[in-house]
Amino acid sequence: MQRREVEHLIREISNFTGDKEFLLVGSQSIYGMMDYPPDVFKNSVECDFYREDAQWIQTVRTQFGLHSPFAIETGYHADPIGAHVVKMPLGWKERLLTYKIDDITCKVPHILDLAACKLMASREKDLVYVNELVSWSFVKKEELVERVRTMGLPDDPNVQQKLLRFDEFQSVKSRVQRGHRSNGSQ
Repeated sequence: MQRREVEHLIREISNFTGDKEFLLVGSQSIYGMMDYPPDVFKNSVECDFYREDAQWIQTVRTQFGLHSPFAIETGYHADPIGAHVVKMPLGWKERLLTYKIDDITCKVPHILDLAACKLMASREKDLVYVNELVSWSFVKKEELVERVRTMGLPDDPNVQQKLLRFDEFQSVKSRVQRGHRSNGSQ
């Protein structure tokens, strides 16, 4: 999604619900961290809205979600989610960043919290996103590892497994990139 699309979606939800404050937690939250993120961070067609209100989640999902008329018309949609879906590091709400769209306040997680959340989700698209955050030096891997460790006990096998999976993912990506460079220079 482009910034104008994210802002359009936020304005439309605000107009429909009357809300003037939103918490974005997914990949589109990068727009609250930087004005011009690299294109690699714009691949998603959904914008994740965090709310701990089941009725609000259902209303927004119906009006602006994946199969809504809005999504069919625009090609992008809202994905309203609650705490049961998003696993964030300890203290993440104290580190929220704020930006404005007209009279609407948007809050987004700190970039390390976003990266840690995506790493723990560990879907292919999340690993690609986190790898790009590290590759672009928006996140230092050592700091990411420390932030991820706040998401469980120090020896939590789930945390260790996710970190190992990311290391393996990075290793494969690195080998593939080296292979492309060596093939291209022949």
